[in-house]
Amino acid sequence: MSFKRWIKTIHNPKTKRLYVDWVERFCKYHEIDPDATLLWKQIEAEDRMVDFQVYLQEGYHMVMSRKMNRDYEPLSGNTIKQAWNAVRRWFVDHRIPITIDPRDIPTGRVYFDYIPNKDVLKMILGQAKLKYKVAFSLIAYAGMRPSDVCNLRYENISRSLLQKDDILSIKLRQRKTGDWYVTFLSPEGTKYLKQLLDLRHTKGERFKAKSYVVSTTGMPLKVNTMRCYFNRLINNITGKNPTGESFKRFRVYGLRKYFRKNVGRALDESESEYLMGHKAGLDKMSGRYSGLADMDEDAIALLKDKYRDTLRFLEVDRQESMIDALKRELSRYVTTEEMEDLTRGVGGGKAIKAEWDAEIILSALTRALAK
Repeated sequence: MSFKRWIKTIHNPKTKRLYVDWVERFCKYHEIDPDATLLWKQIEAEDRMVDFQVYLQEGYHMVMSRKMNRDYEPLSGNTIKQAWNAVRRWFVDHRIPITIDPRDIPTGRVYFDYIPNKDVLKMILGQAKLKYKVAFSLIAYAGMRPSDVCNLRYENISRSLLQKDDILSIKLRQRKTGDWYVTFLSPEGTKYLKQLLDLRHTKGERFKAKSYVVSTTGMPLKVNTMRCYFNRLINNITGKNPTGESFKRFRVYGLRKYFRKNVGRALDESESEYLMGHKAGLDKMSGRYSGLADMDEDAIALLKDKYRDTLRFLEVDRQESMIDALKRELSRYVTTEEMEDLTRGVGGGKAIKAEWDAEIILSALTRALAK
């Protein structure tokens, strides 16, 4: 099939963009049209791929440095492997087997991401416009990927919104497998999201199932637009840290690492990975929470209770309540199953007062200590 037709066989938008880009660069390096490479035999195709790998490792950054008139960092090993896999798929999809693998490619990290703390996140959310405040909250408080934030639709949150949940349930599809999973947005992030929707509603907008959530015009926010705004925001607040130190520049993806770091202080690895939409987490949690794979509301409610325990670590202005402190202390002496039984109903509705919740947990803690 032709190159243009091959492109249509790649369904994931991000994978399509990357693979097309690398196949085009491969062909440009060898000064040949993509369709003409299909006339090569297996050995020639493999030899050309090795030549391209060497170029990426040793010559690409030098070419880019001259072109951009500045020092250009060498490509990471993972990026070179990504290029190799793209070109390999082009050939394999056209029945030209590639039986060799890239060799001598260092896969160690080229740089380390800075993970922001609460002070940095508080400053970012305080300075950001409402639309971007919602976007950054979805990444930092719900662990969503930037691309999923931009593609979030009203149907993903409508049920939880209509129920007026303080913690918003967000139902999403895992991009690679297509499996459904759920994550949650903290009360602070939910407040920002409702403010944005209310603003759009006052302007006469009526929301449909496919309406984009992170938007002011009804059109989707683009990932690159979000990244550029985030970078400008970081530059504008540099030097305004309450500690007197300069803010460190970091990627918007660092907000997702903030989520992973802080939910891990209250949840186990499987629960944390699930909320981030990682396949490993989805596979493990479907067995632990019966009905979660089918988006059962009871299973979602159980997981939301666990997420509630992370709020003291996630939200920038939240202080640990007396109830949270008692629950944390009780968890040291009982199993997870016993904890769920002992605290069942705590925080379950407006009719239950905080004093009564505290008395329930304090009584359970007293019995646990007596044992």
